[in-house]
Amino acid sequence: MSEAVYGRETRRQVVYRGERVAGLYERFTSDGRTVYELRRKVAGRSVRRALTAATATDAIREARSVVAKIDAGGRLVGNRDASLAELRDQFEEWGRSRSSTLAESTLDLYLHRLDAHVLPELGRSTKAAALTAAHIRAMIERLQSRGVTGSSARGCVIALSRLLRFAVHRGVIERNPARDLEPGDRPSARRRSEPRYLDAGQIGALLRELGDEFRPIAATMAYGALRVSEALALHWRDVDLEAG
Repeated sequence: MSEAVYGRETRRQVVYRGERVAGLYERFTSDGRTVYELRRKVAGRSVRRALTAATATDAIREARSVVAKIDAGGRLVGNRDASLAELRDQFEEWGRSRSSTLAESTLDLYLHRLDAHVLPELGRSTKAAALTAAHIRAMIERLQSRGVTGSSARGCVIALSRLLRFAVHRGVIERNPARDLEPGDRPSARRRSEPRYLDAGQIGALLRELGDEFRPIAATMAYGALRVSEALALHWRDVDLEAG
């Protein structure tokens, strides 16, 4: 059985009555749901379509209908009823696939912002097609009222905009509503106060309190003057111990 694992999710080809169904896959999301997806070559390009079916039998029927529409020259349109949570799961699957154009560290940062701030504020069950610029402005205001820094709030808008751009490409929505924000709507990333700087003794005390998982990355950031994104993007090929 063809099977791929991406983080907490598993995708595999649907098997019906002992035979694999061409182009039809089932994906198990992190919250225990089963989502069916059709994959098909159209004009030499691989196209995906998230199906609305909840069972394998219904997914096969729906897939046949979609395939018939494709073969008849109809346009393959995404699921307009997709929720933000469903869209987030599809975005992660694409982001971890070979066709992704995102660096793994960038994808992980986007997903963290979506899971920690964006989806809780906008609602996981909110339909992506129903989202407007007004909803995004309200999200920004709520984040700022909770004490989220301007830089972090701006990062949340960027992550949401990237998710919605993905939705446009998949045919789930016609237009990215984040593009309708005015320049003044986006939170400023400028610092409002001088940051706190640690001296060598304080850095050493901090590192001693951290566990084995986080101590190396914190030490690399502190002594290498790296940002979080820069530290997470490091590979062994970037380190030359002989040359220091």
